[in-house]
Amino acid sequence: MNDRRYAGFLSNNNPGYIQFQKNKDGNYRWQHIEVNVNEAFSVFAPEPLLFLIVTNEENKIAKMQVSVNGQEIEQEFTPYKASVTWMFPPKIGKSHYSYKYYDKDGELIYYFE
Repeated sequence: MNDRRYAGFLSNNNPGYIQFQKNKDGNYRWQHIEVNVNEAFSVFAPEPLLFLIVTNEENKIAKMQVSVNGQEIEQEFTPYKASVTWMFPPKIGKSHYSYKYYDKDGELIYYFE
């Protein structure tokens, strides 16, 4: 992303990400790091309109739906497998977001706005 680089990772099985910023010499230096403790599925928003989703082997979520002012985007995941996934929600002025998470059988696990 321009002069920034992101990497998702697991720290003691906790989802996290690190951000690097390009300096004037063209090298990337550590800028920010974040880890969510005791989570199997973590959504980070390192930039506007960018979600970085990091999961560990305990994640039971198979699908995530994000609704932005009624416009829906969907992302599937492999449950019980560590992964890093990018999502790019649509830009729609002042936005109202809602989130739905489903298990492998299509059952709604979580919903929040």
